[in-house]
Amino acid sequence: MIFLGKGVKKKYYASFSLVFFTLTGSIFLLFSIICLFSFSNTCDFKHLNFEFLDFNTQLILFISFLLGFAVKVPIFPFYSWLPEAHVEASTSVSILLAAIFLKVATYGLLKIVIFNFFLPINYAYSLLVYFSLVSILFASFLALIQTDLKKIVALSSIIHMNYIVIGLFSLDAKATVASIIYMFSHAFVSSGLFYLIGLIYENTGTRYLLNFINKIKYSQNIFFFFFFFFI
Repeated sequence: MIFLGKGVKKKYYASFSLVFFTLTGSIFLLFSIICLFSFSNTCDFKHLNFEFLDFNTQLILFISFLLGFAVKVPIFPFYSWLPEAHVEASTSVSILLAAIFLKVATYGLLKIVIFNFFLPINYAYSLLVYFSLVSILFASFLALIQTDLKKIVALSSIIHMNYIVIGLFSLDAKATVASIIYMFSHAFVSSGLFYLIGLIYENTGTRYLLNFINKIKYSQNIFFFFFFFFI
């Protein structure tokens, strides 16, 4: 029998969570795409017309697309994979997750769900805001008790992404533009923080919060860049 160390078990758990959640979400996306193709015989956005679909069909497709993208944002209760994936991933993978992977989800929500399913959104907006607020609160409380700085930044990503979702689904032009700017801002800031955390981890071998505080005290460059990205 092979006995795995604690660190290896965590990596396997993080990998399994990432694959399980994203694969499950992809099943809903695949179902939605197949349904759209069966209705219109094309997947080209230039020729797709959602208006001819009756409300019940729109609602089913809306829920299916939403579940697929909600896993990748992530929205409660599908967010448990993200902190573990960030903590166990290398610095470069964490940057890719924060800067590209999460933004693909919000872009998909904007491009497919919000632009094409106006009627279901009007009925589901309050529920979406509720789940996003629950995600924000849960992630905030979890961040308060963390000592791993990488996990704190990962949880803050959940908070920021759910603010973006609330803005996008408000169907307000200014809120939508603000959310898009927020997407670029979060990609830049979170990538910078993950890079700095990875840089210090390579030199000290720890991501413990108090060790970071002591490290920042004696490094003016690290302090400046941390202060810059935090602001």
